[in-house]
Amino acid sequence: MLIRMLKTPILIFGVSLLLQVTVILALGHYKHPVLWENGKLAQRLFDGKGFSFNFVGNSEATSWQAPGYPFLLAGIWKLLGQTPSALFILNLVQAILVSSIVFPVGWLTSRWFGPHPAAIARWVVCLMPLYAWYTTRFHQPAINIFFQPWLLAGWLKLYDSKSWRIAIPTGLATGLAALFQPVVLGVMGLISAALAVRLAVQRQVKGLLWVILAGACTLLTIAPWTVRNYQVHGRFVPIKSNFGLQFWMGNSPHATGAAMVERGMKDIFQAHPPASEELMGKVSEVEFMDAMKAEAWTYIDQSPGIFVLQTLKKAFWFWTAVPKKYLRSYGDGEAVRFWWLHTGYWFGFLLLMLIGRLGWGRFSKEYMSVLAVYFVFYSIVYGVTIVGNARFRGEMEFIFIPAVAAGFLSLLSRIQGIKPRRNYCRI
Repeated sequence: MLIRMLKTPILIFGVSLLLQVTVILALGHYKHPVLWENGKLAQRLFDGKGFSFNFVGNSEATSWQAPGYPFLLAGIWKLLGQTPSALFILNLVQAILVSSIVFPVGWLTSRWFGPHPAAIARWVVCLMPLYAWYTTRFHQPAINIFFQPWLLAGWLKLYDSKSWRIAIPTGLATGLAALFQPVVLGVMGLISAALAVRLAVQRQVKGLLWVILAGACTLLTIAPWTVRNYQVHGRFVPIKSNFGLQFWMGNSPHATGAAMVERGMKDIFQAHPPASEELMGKVSEVEFMDAMKAEAWTYIDQSPGIFVLQTLKKAFWFWTAVPKKYLRSYGDGEAVRFWWLHTGYWFGFLLLMLIGRLGWGRFSKEYMSVLAVYFVFYSIVYGVTIVGNARFRGEMEFIFIPAVAAGFLSLLSRIQGIKPRRNYCRI
């Protein structure tokens, strides 16, 4: 009876929510918040100055950051005031959202490994230290952590059901998620394209049409912001314009691979400004981003071998750990303070995944394909820019939890001297 209760998704959701709220109250970050760039943008929205910033020395309409979280934060302030209570309510909303992913992660695990690892996967979600931490923060990671497993489950469910009732909300939700984290467009775009090709090969015309409809809903959702960006910048900027900055920070003579210089007291831009810094105050934001991007390309053309090695190093760091000396040490300095905790559970994940592969047997083709999309896409995105922030990988670590659960069950079964129960739903 107790074992059956411990496998109940709603119970695990409740425990997760309780733990999240406990961490929120214990840290009390809502009483003395660090809001970073999103807070500055939200403040301007709150003050009626629009989505604007002074990144290049002049206050102007910006697309430096994705609009989702600044608008959410400003909306909370408009409704409840700029008070700790308002931020506490936002923390509670984030706790509910993050805790809710026990449902899609459990569903995905059951799909690929069967019901027994699914319960373990839900408990892994419940006890994830990174999830608890970002629930207390006031920037987009908690929202991104919430969206990704629900979106992946939605696209796969759409493939199964071939229903417009799944297509429309999945497409709209994907577009909304992209307004918080544009990287979602790339990974979900690749997955949905693969599903569309598979349906086309199978001549499942109805299913293909609904996948196309979902994609159209995604584009429809981001279209108003893209149109706004075109009106502001005079060019096509789907969501964000800051690729030039990230690209230069990862590809300059002083690049470390992370956002920070050694000892983590300054970022690359502050410590070693680009030559194009002389343009600040003279050109627009997107023109300044273009200048930094051109500067990075010039460096790459001059040092192609270094670029290849740096890219490989950053991809390796992304999937292992960035050395502590290149992590931000000011402010809360959480990346340095909790480095062993973050690195420890991640390497525990990798070990359990290996045990799962050896002890559980062949993983499903669908799961391996999804893993490949995530691995290749994220390796490229952060390999050519910068690594170092735990949220970069944390937003998509859910995809490894099914294999971690299988590894845990394999290890437990080995200790008990029995074979793990396998129940593939997708071969």
